[in-house]
Amino acid sequence: MIPPGKFVCCLVTVLSGLLLPACDYESEKVQESEHTLLFPNEGETLIQGNSYLVKWSDDLSSSLRVRLLKSGNIYVHLAEMVPNTGEFAWTVPDTIEESTDYSIKLLSNNDDFVYFESARRFKILKRCDTASFTDPRDGQVYGTVKLAGRWWMAQNLNYDTPGSWCYANDLSECSEMGRLYTNAAARNACPPGWHLPTDDEWQTLEAYLGIPLEDINTRGLRGINAGYLLTSKEGIGFNALFAGYMNTRSKMFYSLNQSTYFWTSSFDKSEGNYWVRQLFSYSGKIERTSQVSTYNAFSVRYIRDRE
Repeated sequence: MIPPGKFVCCLVTVLSGLLLPACDYESEKVQESEHTLLFPNEGETLIQGNSYLVKWSDDLSSSLRVRLLKSGNIYVHLAEMVPNTGEFAWTVPDTIEESTDYSIKLLSNNDDFVYFESARRFKILKRCDTASFTDPRDGQVYGTVKLAGRWWMAQNLNYDTPGSWCYANDLSECSEMGRLYTNAAARNACPPGWHLPTDDEWQTLEAYLGIPLEDINTRGLRGINAGYLLTSKEGIGFNALFAGYMNTRSKMFYSLNQSTYFWTSSFDKSEGNYWVRQLFSYSGKIERTSQVSTYNAFSVRYIRDRE
């Protein structure tokens, strides 16, 4: 016969032996299924007529249905039986209405409870009108593009004037990249009927490209792919080039094929410099910053005067 005290100890030991394996089992991590839309997902801007890869991650479905939503409602049935490869090629039709309120929704054909869509609404822009003009001073012809109702130069200025240089003092660079100008030279070298854009005019362009209004007036990099739209051949026709810049004190040139700056005519009173825009080869965003006007030479794009 087991004494009462020893009986209790034995019982606890037995129960512990039974419970511990169960606790270890419950503590094991259970992998959850993953269903995520990767693109378009961050509020990008797409262009009519361009082709894009809708991308996702889904470890459950064998095939999916693809829907284009507008204002949260189904707008177009894009596909019914898309294999779960993680990609779907979509060419944005020219008939799609220009708007800021689109999203993509994917629905599993294996489970009606599995569906996912863009985290942020994206924008679709129509193809932009293009034209050209001839600078009456030297006969050079420049491409132009109409953005947000205004005509912008679609090439860098290449007008030879004091306060301007070809990259590395190589004339062949000017023919492709245009010249680099001090801010004073940029404000004075505009062809008749054109002017150096203000910071506000750049902000209007950036809002058109899809940069949220709450970010428009901030410093630093802004916009998910607004800069890409300015540099890419699949963009809006602005055709920005990574023309680098010059330091006018050292007479040294930097960042060719890596970055580019554009002057504005607006003065940043807080810094005592002029506002500029910078684009990078490694980023799809646009940087808003200010730079010393007399120590730097940057590229120039003009905007046509209002008629």
